[in-house]
Order: sequence, then structure tokens, then C-alpha cells
Amino acid sequence: MTSLVAKNNIATTVKNPFIGLKAFSQEDKSFFFGRDKEVKEVLRKLKSTRLLAVVGPAGSGKASMIKAGILPELESGYEGQGGTKWGIAMFTPGRNPIGNLANALAKRNVLTPDIKAEPNSNKIEEVLRRSSMGLVNCIKERSEVLKGKNIILIINQFEELFSLMDDNAKRNEARDFVKLLLRAIKEKERPIYVLISIESDMMSEITQFRGLPEVINQGQYLMPRMSKQDIREVIMRPLRKVGLPMNDKLRGTILDDVEYTDDQLPVLQHALMRTVERWEVAKVIANQNNEELESIEREHYGSIGDYSAATIKAFEEKWQTYEQDISFQGDSDIYELKERLLKLHKDRDDVERYVAELIDAYKFQQEREYYVSLKPMEKALGVHAEEVYAEIPINQKRTCELIFKAITDGEKGIQNVKTRPVEISTLAAIAEVDPDEVKEIIRVFIKDGRNFIQANQRDLRGSTTITLTHGSLVRKWNRLKTWVEEETESAKTYVRLANDAAIHSTTPEKQGLWRDNQLSFGEAWFNQNSPNETWAMRYHAGYGAALLFLEKSIAKRDAELAKAKAAEEEDKRRRRMILYIVSSAAIACLCLATWAYFESEKAAKSAVVALQKEELANLSALEAETEKRNASRSAREAAVQAKIALQKEEEAKKASETAAIKAEEARVAANKAKIAAIEAEKQKEEAVRQGKIAEKEKAIAKTKAEEAAIAEAAALKAEALAQKLKLQSLAEAIAIKSKRIENKPETQGQIAKKAVEIFQKSDGKNPIAENEIFNPAIYEGVYFGIKAIKKSNGEKTFNEFIANDKHRGTIYAIVKGDDAFYTAGSDGKILKWDVTASKAVDKPQVLVSAVGKRSETILAMAVAGNTLVTGGKDRKLAIYTLGGSSTPIEVDVHNSRFIWNVAFAGTRKDKIVSTGQDRKVYLTDLTVARNGGKSTLLFSSPTNIKVLDVHINGRNVVLGATNGRISVIDINSPNKEVRSKVINANISAIKYSPNGSYIVAADVNGKVYIYDNELRQIGDYEAHNLAVTDIEFNGNRGFVTTSRDKTAKYWMMQKLTEGEKNYEPFILNDHSDWCTAANFSGKQAVVGCKDGSLKFWALDVGTLSKELCGLLKDKKIKRKDWDKYIGEDAALEKTVGTSTCQ
Repeated sequence: MTSLVAKNNIATTVKNPFIGLKAFSQEDKSFFFGRDKEVKEVLRKLKSTRLLAVVGPAGSGKASMIKAGILPELESGYEGQGGTKWGIAMFTPGRNPIGNLANALAKRNVLTPDIKAEPNSNKIEEVLRRSSMGLVNCIKERSEVLKGKNIILIINQFEELFSLMDDNAKRNEARDFVKLLLRAIKEKERPIYVLISIESDMMSEITQFRGLPEVINQGQYLMPRMSKQDIREVIMRPLRKVGLPMNDKLRGTILDDVEYTDDQLPVLQHALMRTVERWEVAKVIANQNNEELESIEREHYGSIGDYSAATIKAFEEKWQTYEQDISFQGDSDIYELKERLLKLHKDRDDVERYVAELIDAYKFQQEREYYVSLKPMEKALGVHAEEVYAEIPINQKRTCELIFKAITDGEKGIQNVKTRPVEISTLAAIAEVDPDEVKEIIRVFIKDGRNFIQANQRDLRGSTTITLTHGSLVRKWNRLKTWVEEETESAKTYVRLANDAAIHSTTPEKQGLWRDNQLSFGEAWFNQNSPNETWAMRYHAGYGAALLFLEKSIAKRDAELAKAKAAEEEDKRRRRMILYIVSSAAIACLCLATWAYFESEKAAKSAVVALQKEELANLSALEAETEKRNASRSAREAAVQAKIALQKEEEAKKASETAAIKAEEARVAANKAKIAAIEAEKQKEEAVRQGKIAEKEKAIAKTKAEEAAIAEAAALKAEALAQKLKLQSLAEAIAIKSKRIENKPETQGQIAKKAVEIFQKSDGKNPIAENEIFNPAIYEGVYFGIKAIKKSNGEKTFNEFIANDKHRGTIYAIVKGDDAFYTAGSDGKILKWDVTASKAVDKPQVLVSAVGKRSETILAMAVAGNTLVTGGKDRKLAIYTLGGSSTPIEVDVHNSRFIWNVAFAGTRKDKIVSTGQDRKVYLTDLTVARNGGKSTLLFSSPTNIKVLDVHINGRNVVLGATNGRISVIDINSPNKEVRSKVINANISAIKYSPNGSYIVAADVNGKVYIYDNELRQIGDYEAHNLAVTDIEFNGNRGFVTTSRDKTAKYWMMQKLTEGEKNYEPFILNDHSDWCTAANFSGKQAVVGCKDGSLKFWALDVGTLSKELCGLLKDKKIKRKDWDKYIGEDAALEKTVGTSTCQ
């Protein structure tokens, strides 16, 4: 990379000696420094093993060392078996490893004697695919022209062989490819060499290829992390090469800013590249002003984390527009603004674009705030990426986001992110855009000086494979980190949906359709992401079934809602009908009762009239009879009277019939009245029944009201929880900011203490006591606040034991006695420390000094009562009596092999369990041992058992082996496992909880596992970046883990046994070397390290807060510090200018 710098009005080109994120190539060899001895060691090993694996994490410099270190060395005439000439075939496996091998062999000067000839790659591939002898045959066919020439295959990113083999055909090709390599290196008479680079966390995948693990075990080179001296060479020698001077103080600043992590090299290269670029710009300006600019200064380095003026201006104009629109129109956020604009403007596309630009400006402002407090090297990469992203047109930014999500694999977490090779045609299908749009975006990120993305060919085509240049971009570019986390969660949701769909399709009784919160979450995920088949098939093949499952779940939910609504409407209609019926029935009953009463009265009156007429008829008949008797008195009289009597008789008969009819009518009316009364009684009963239904409905309504009240209370509780979490998040953010404050120790302490105060107030009803705050961010803020103040007061150390008789090497063991704790390590010393010491200065008592012994290292130690036992590289158990002689009783338990670990056993703690290099576990009775007796063999293992612990019952022993096997044995039943479990990693630490209820194990990858005492797993946690070296409990409350990643962590047992997945422990992160051992002294953790240092850590925020207050001496927070580190918060404003320690 060159740039124009004006000097004395003459344009000159200056080569920027730093390349940024990309790996060094052969063309960059003149600027490649810091790996000279590594290059020599790799070539030496390769020459003897024929196949060598260069192993290291991403960013450790494997590819750069091969291309810019090893290749130039080979081409300069390095002597191999076939001579000093080399045919170099360099490639990556990709999706077609054998085809790619053929293409690499077909390049000029590989299988040919000079650069003119170029063999046919198709013919080579045909030979390679015939059998496992294919590679050997390709070289045999050209044996004459290859005399005096070595052939070396350099296979970069060998892990692609595993990550890209996603079907049986590809897996078979991978196996055939490996067979070609293994068969070729067996040809001892043919000068064939194979050099591969592979990421360390993919090494376990090698075991799926028969024969390859054995070969790699014989030939591998683990890339060491660069030392400070190496880093100094990386910085200064390229600058000297091009004649660019650098200020000495700036060099020291950069060395201090380098993070000694796996990302150190690419992040450093990028920062240096940007520093030179800023110097070049300043040089041009200086020359234009006839000024001298002799060297690269601090301001040039300090500006690499600043946005360009043009970028800031463009976004600030948009941001001001956004703020004006919101404030003038009264909209609460930008989405309300969008709805308002859509109502006012007909052109939806214009509104969408306008709002998208404002959202982009808003997010840019957020990202800009994120980088404010970071050091230049920490933020340079992220700020640079933000500026490049700003060049992408607004209508292509969603496509850009999808591209980066597709080429980044965050399944194992941000710290272990992987690049994922994807073809441009696939990216276009995922984003549902034309491939030309994808190419246009890629060209922006692939330019020289950027190289955030890399392609496997210069001419971008649909088949071109795109990858992220380095995973450090994810960790340093906050926007990309957010995208990757979103993509990971989205993929998990889809896989969960697809798995449930697959189970439902075969066994619906085991997996029903999604509903309630799960369905709401799934529906929201689908609406937000609109996943298509190309995207989905990379995670799970069941795309169609998953969508159908989701659609069915939604349809069922909608049907249930519709049914519930219809039932509610029917319920309302039924209630109205019941009310109508009850009212009508009551009215009808009243009418019927009235009608029955009047009919009854009328019938009674008719009956009386009928009786009266009947009596009158009887009287008339009597009179007729009398007249008849007198009829004989006179004929005329008799005839007349007879006629009259006959008429009277007829009338009486009619009256009698009429009376009978009236009586019948009265009887019928009486029956009707009776029926009406019965019906009225029925209606009355129905009214009572409906009344009871109404009472039941009233009770239901009351229950609903109570449920509503409960829901309202829950909402209030949720609101309170949200407020609590908001304050706690604010406190965490402030604590984190406090750590980044430089050269202002009192301000740093005040801000840290304010974080504690805010955290305490997060629960308004029950303020949290300081000694009950178990928050890692708050803890670190207070700790480093104290350290900063004490350092400014002239105290070189804060919490380290300083003693003339301290250990001069690794501390391997820390054990706690009745009134002291004891340490031992690689220098063979045993030191006794006073547990009552409250200061970081203590003079230990030297119990044993092993200077002059053949093997001094003590690897393990245990103490009980007045007996102390050690084991280590002196190959014997050493039994000391505390307060007695410093000369121990020595017992050869493990056949003169190293002793890895020891622990007391037995109910009286009078026995020792030990494990050694002989792969055996022994039980030694101390009384018997003192009298010369032998130990009892408890257990034998096919691999090393390096760690063990004894249960509180003194009988059960848990063992951890290097093959990942966890075994529990009983000292009363030798050579028999009580129970066991196997994990896929080397067990490096193991402990029972003091109450014996739990087992905590850890492995060399930094993972911690929690089991109950039956070895049923409760949880596992990615605890450390490197091997865990020790686990020690503080009663049943919690435990501390130590690691080679230079940290110790304190874990709360309650959180772990409850299975809390997102639990974060306290990080005791202030060690200069590997943390190798730990224990507890009172309420403090004591941690020992590889460099012999010993630190104590207070494990509650309360203790540290009191110490911090004592140092602050009621100093008040200044307004400018408040605004900078805490910001505007109405609930907290009133405490501005007050002491944090009142």
C-alpha cells in the first residue's frame, strides 16, 4: 500500500509497512518480523516428520508465518530431501479439496522444472481420484523432470475440511483427500512434504479421519503468543525499513495498549496501519505550511479512533433533522414519526427512505457514543469499519447487514467467532437481491487499507467465495457484534422451530403446536426476519415443515381466538335472552294468576245462580204436582192446568239443563285456574333457577375482576422489576466506564462508588446492602478504583503479599490449616502465612527450603490437624508434623513416578489418597506409613488421573482423568467404580462441595461443569479462555476457579445449582501471569500464580466500598465528570456535587 506525501513540493511515494487485518503474503515478506526462530523450528520439524500441523487460535499469525516467513525461506534454497529446489502447491480445501489440490499442482513450476510449462489440472484430478496412490502417481509420472526438486503441499485453513463437509458425498471426498496425503508422506524415497495450518479449537475434529491423528501427534507445532520483545520488533523494524521514525514515548504507549490476546496481531497491524495513514495526512499539511514533521507522534496514534470530519458532519446534519422533527411535532420516537409522515405524504417510498436515513443517523450516533471512552487501539478497528459502512447507500444497508451475518458464525460465542465461507450467489439469494448489488457492497469492504472482507479470487463472480478477513473485526466492531448475536439467536429460534416441527410430524402427542408466549415469540421472529429457504437451509433442512408448523400454530391460535370471541358473543346473547325470559315469565305469571282469580270468581257466581234456578225448578215441579191433584175438580180447569203444567215442566227441564251446563263450565274454569296456578309455580321455579345462574355469572365476573387485579399487580411488579433492572444496568455501565478513566484516580474512585450507590437503590422498597451486591461489573469498578488511588499514592501493589521469602517460581498448592495457610510450588519451598494478616505485606515462615535438591517441585499438598503431606516431582509422599522436625517421613507410593495430587481421607483424616504418573490411585494409612508399611492400590487407569478430591464422608473419592473420564470410587471397595461419566476434554480440576452434595469439574479448555453427587449434570459454563488449574470452595457459599488465562473467578453456588444459564461470576482480573492455585483465608480468596505472586481478594463489594470511601475522604463529584461518565438522569441529578460516601 502506497500513498503520496508532498515534500518540498515534490510528490514522493511512501510504502505503508503495515497491512491491517489481512494475512502477510510473500510480497510482504520484507515487513514480516518477530517470528524468525519460529520459522526455523517449523522447517526443522517439517524436514523430520514430512507432515507438520501448525496449530493456533485465529489471529495467532499462522498464515502470515507460512506465506511471509516459510515460503521465502524455501525459495531461498532451503535444503530438503530432494535438494534445494521446491515445487510449492498452496491452497485451501474449500468444498472441493481434491479439485483444489489438482489446481494447485497444475500451477507452473510445481510439477514442472520451470515456470513456462503448465500441466492440465483436469488430468491431474483424474489421476488423484483413481485411488489413495493418486498423489504419489502424479509425482511418479514426472519423476525424471522432478529430479533435484522437493514437492510441498501447503494447506491453509485445514479446518475447512470439517466445517464445509455437510453431506455424505463431501465427507467421503474429505476422507479420500486425507488418504492421498497420508499415502504420499509414506513414500520415503519421494521428497513429498505436507504443511497444514489449523485452528486449535478444531483439532478434535481430526479424529474422524483414520490415521491422521497418529501422524499429527508426531508432527505439530503450537504457535506461541508473541512476547513484548517480539511485539516491539513488529512495531519498529518495519518503520525502520521505510525510514519512518516514531516518538519513543508513543512506542511505549502502543506497547502498553497491546492486548495480549489471540487478536493481538491483526488488531495491532490495523492500528499501526491507520497511525501511518494519519501521519501521512499530517505530513502533507505540514509540507504545505512549510513545517517540519520529523516523526510519528502521539496525536497521530490518538486520532486513529476518531471519525473523519466529513463523516461526522454528514450524520450530524441528519441527526439534527431527526431531533427537530421529533421535538417540533411532539412524536415520542422515530416510528411514530413514520406513521405521521405516511398519513401526510402519498409517496410511501420517499417516507420509507427518509425514515431509514434518520434511523441510520440515530444508530450511528449510538455507535459513536459506544467508542468514546475506549483507547485508540481498542476502538480504531470499529471506528474504521463504521466509516466504511457509512459509504454504503441507505437502500443497500440491509443487504450489507445480511452479508456480514451470513459470513460470520457466532454459535460458540463472540470470543470464539468463526468466519463462514459463502459464495456470492448464495449471499444474493439470502438477501433476495441481484448478485451485482452484493459485489458492489463487497468491493467497498475489500479495498486496500480496509480488507475487512476477502475473496478467493480477484474477479468477483457468482461462484466467488467470500469470508470475513478476521474474527477480531466482530469483537472490535460493535455493530457487527450486535448483528452476529442477532443472527445466532435467530438461527437458534429457527432450529428450535424446525426440530419441534419434525417431532410433531411423526409423534404429535409428544410435541404439540406452539402456543402462548412461545408462539408469540416465533411469530415475531418470523415477521421481523422474513427468513427465506436459502438462509434457513444452512441451519436445518426442514424449512418447509417448519413454516407449515408455524402457520398451523398461528391458524389454531386464531381459530381459538375466533371461537373464544364467538363464545363471548353467544354468552352475551344468552344473558340478554335469559333476562328477557325471566322478565317475561314474571309478567306472564302475574297475568295468569290474575286471570285465574277472576275466572274462579266468575265460575263460583255461575254455580250459585245455577243452584238457585235448580231450587226454583224443584218448587215449580211441586206446585205442578199440587195442581195436577186438583185437576180432577174441573175438566176445563184440569185441561188448562195440564197444559200449563206441561209447559212449566218443559221450562223446569230446560232450567235444569242450563244449570248443569253452567256447573260444567264452572268446573272447567276451576280446572283451568288450577292448571294456570301450576304453570305459574313452574315459572316461579324457572325464575329461581335463572336467578341462581345470574348469581353464578356474578361470581365468575367477580373472579375475572380478581384476576384482573392480580394481572394489574403483576404488571406493577414487572414495571418495578424493569425499573430495578434499568438502574442496575445503569450502575453496571457506570462501573465499566470508571475502569476506563485514565490518570484521574479520585474521579475513577468516585464514579465507581456512585455505581455501587445506584445499584443499591435499584430496589426502592428494600435497598440492597453493599455486602449483598454480587455483580461482576460493580465489583471490578470498585476494585480498580481502589487500585488507581493507591497507585497514585505511591503504593506499588494493592492486594499482593510482599515478602523477601516469597516463592521464586510457580505456586502449585495453597492449603488452609487451623490458624494459617500454606503454599508450595516449583521452588520446593513450603511457606506458612498468618491468616490474620490484614495488609498486603506479610513475612511468611519458611517451613521447608528445598534449595539444592535434585527435584524440587511440589505439585500437591494437603493439611489436617498437625499433619501436612506433599507430593510432586521428588516422586515420594512427604509427611510432615507441624511444629516438629522439618525433615519429613518419605514414602515411595507411586513406583518412583511423579505424584500429581493428594488429599486426606478416612473419618479421622488419618489416611492419604494420592494419584501419580504411574496412572494409579493409592490409599496410604499414615500410621502404617510411619512404621514402614505399604499403601493400598485403590484404582488403575489407562490414562493419567491428575486430579482428585475426597467426599466429606471420608470414603468416596472423585477422580478426573486426562481422557475426560470422571470416576467415583469407594476406599472400602478397591478397583471398582461406584459411578462414572465421560466428557470430551481433559479434566484439569475437580472438587466436592464441602457438604458433599455437588461435584464441580473443569477442563483444559476452560469449561466448568456442575454435577450432583450422583454425577447428574446440573449445568456447564464457558468459564475461562484457557485451562482451569484449580477449584477451591469457600464453605458451601461459593468457589473460586483459577486459570492459565491469568484470571481467577468467584462463583455463587446457589446461582449455579439453580441452573442460571446467564450467570456471571466475579472476575479477579489483575494477575501478571497464569493463576495456578487458590484457597480462602477468612472471607478473602488467596490466589497464587506462575510468577510466584500471591494476592488476596475481598469477595464482597461492601468491604471494598468501605475501603474506597476511606481513600476518597468525602471528595465530591464534579459536574463535568458527572456529565461525562454518568449523564443526565432526573432521578439522580440531585446527587450531583455530593460526596459518594455520605
